[in-house]
Amino acid sequence: MGISKFLRITVYFAIALVTSIVFRLQPFELPKFIYSDYVYGLLGGCGPFLGAITVLALFKDQIKSEMTHKGFFNWKTILLLLILPSLLFGIIGSTSKSHIEGFLLGIYIAIYAILEERGWRGYLQSEFSNTKPIVKYFIVSTRCAF
Repeated sequence: MGISKFLRITVYFAIALVTSIVFRLQPFELPKFIYSDYVYGLLGGCGPFLGAITVLALFKDQIKSEMTHKGFFNWKTILLLLILPSLLFGIIGSTSKSHIEGFLLGIYIAIYAILEERGWRGYLQSEFSNTKPIVKYFIVSTRCAF
């Protein structure tokens, strides 16, 4: 692994982990407001996506043109992933039996998953494209576990 690739991955992990830690674990008190848990959860989930976008912008001259944050999804798939959980949770409702909260929970889950997966799978697996698949999957999956 070249020094520039190591630097890109280090910058990516730093942004992804710091953003995730600050908003998921909340090591210090963050302001509370209506649905703040949803907002902070989404901000924590967007850490990998922000890391990918930042690295792609900072190192655009060093990165192959086919490497993106998109992964394998197209916009129709993303729209389906956003609408389906939202409708299901909206119809069923949440644990408080509120259909509006269920709808918001569906949107939250869909956006969180899309942002996080775009970062880890879309960018990071592209970065390790020249690595043996078993090593690549091990690195990405062990990072996702933390």
